[in-house]
Amino acid sequence: MTQLNACVNWAIESKRVELVRSPFEGMATKAKKLIKNSEDEETDINPFTSSERDVIIETFRTHPQHSHYYPYVYFCFYVGCRPSEAIALTWNDIAEDFSQILFDDVIVAGEGGQYRCSGLKTQKKRIFPCNHQVKEIVVLLSHTRRGKSPQVFTSVTGKTMNIGYFRRVWKRVLNELEIEYRKPYQMRHTFITLCLDAGLDAKDVAKLVGNSANIIYKHYAGQKAGLSVPEI
Repeated sequence: MTQLNACVNWAIESKRVELVRSPFEGMATKAKKLIKNSEDEETDINPFTSSERDVIIETFRTHPQHSHYYPYVYFCFYVGCRPSEAIALTWNDIAEDFSQILFDDVIVAGEGGQYRCSGLKTQKKRIFPCNHQVKEIVVLLSHTRRGKSPQVFTSVTGKTMNIGYFRRVWKRVLNELEIEYRKPYQMRHTFITLCLDAGLDAKDVAKLVGNSANIIYKHYAGQKAGLSVPEI
């Protein structure tokens, strides 16, 4: 962005383009903030317990105003994908037999709205194998919402989910439950942590969620409580 801005400013000064100011002005700073916020979410790890997860999911399921978001919350807790990956999912990304899910796009916020982008944060694409828990929610969605929108998860009005609005809903539900507030991104951290607690190898967890094994070892496995020296 810095280089593009410099090029356009040069073109303006040399009267090679009919512009008053560069459209790239200030974008480098904004990009740095977006990158920093994304990195902070990846490393700010404060997962929910499995019991907290279950009560949050059940509250969304039965909530008189926010039950529309129950499948999204359930899915994020049991798949561990990034929010930008979840809201970009289309029915074409899900195998006909519901055995696997393809993540290859994201929807991110930008100036003027949300935008679909090809590729993921750390890879071009990722295939997630569905267990019974994930199949259950995807099949439910297929029966109730497929055909209404090409996207799997939508807003109440059937449009692309707005993560900013969902955060407000999320905060209300956690306040009602009197559970310590944590960002929705902690659903991802909860999935990773519980997978490690269940004995899944860090390298395999990394493949499931699209992180490097180094990140898993450094930020998750390294923080596991109750580590002890095995008898070898």
